[in-house]
Amino acid sequence: MYYVFMKLNEKIKRLNKSYSYNIFALIGIFILTFKIFCILKNSYTYDYAVIDYLLFPVLFLLTFIIYVFELIFQFKIKNERVLNNKIINIVRFVGVVVSIIYLLIAAIFIFCIFVTTPSFS
Repeated sequence: MYYVFMKLNEKIKRLNKSYSYNIFALIGIFILTFKIFCILKNSYTYDYAVIDYLLFPVLFLLTFIIYVFELIFQFKIKNERVLNNKIINIVRFVGVVVSIIYLLIAAIFIFCIFVTTPSFS
């Protein structure tokens, strides 16, 4: 178990140098603050739904495009001070977890639409 954790830790440290990983985490933090704002305001209007269903997927698509450019041109973050900061790493980890949860919920929603939609043949 310890070996698996150490391998996962190495992979995360390697991902920390990636711009797309950091943007992915930043989107997660933005999603978290947006959801907390909606809960505290106790309002979820059409304007917020547009942000939730249009802006966030576009941001994830832009992150994927940045990832492809990183693979082609080998862009990496070289500032070791930012990469080794523990507070930034914790915030980055929370953002990635929130982003992954958001994407899983969206994927399950899309899957359920296709499974439960009756065919008209």
